[in-house]
Amino acid sequence: MKLDSARLEAIRHFGDSPQKRRAPFVVYQAMETLIDGADVSAGLADFHSSEGGTEWRAVWVTANSVAYVTANSNLQDWDRESSPTGSAPSIQGWVRPISSIEGFGLSAIEDRPSAGAVHEWAAVHQIKFTSGVRIDVPLFGDVASYSWKDVDQFVSYLRGVLN
Repeated sequence: MKLDSARLEAIRHFGDSPQKRRAPFVVYQAMETLIDGADVSAGLADFHSSEGGTEWRAVWVTANSVAYVTANSNLQDWDRESSPTGSAPSIQGWVRPISSIEGFGLSAIEDRPSAGAVHEWAAVHQIKFTSGVRIDVPLFGDVASYSWKDVDQFVSYLRGVLN
């Protein structure tokens, strides 16, 4: 398979984390393998890094499918800009028909500072599939540090497709 610069530019932002870090190239390769070059309608990516290494997660939606990838490296702060040295990354992923989404759940709510008559909160949504698989959105269930505009747009897009 191959990924040319025009295609990479078209999908680049679907691999950006809320912290504006770009997913390692292997995440794009895995997603492209799973969606077989289909147009991406919505997507999220995020990472968690510690002394033990870094894990990236991404979920992309096309007109017909939902693809999910996790990629791990023993490098701290592993991203597109870092040099992937050390052990080869571990990568797993799957793709399912969008019709296999059976609904949405909820796993957390956190109040947000509000002013005046408007009360705001953030929620961790769960996408539930008929197979029993669930994906948290945001991808690490971290209510505090995520771009809620991105999460809300992603969930709204999926709800619109399913209705």
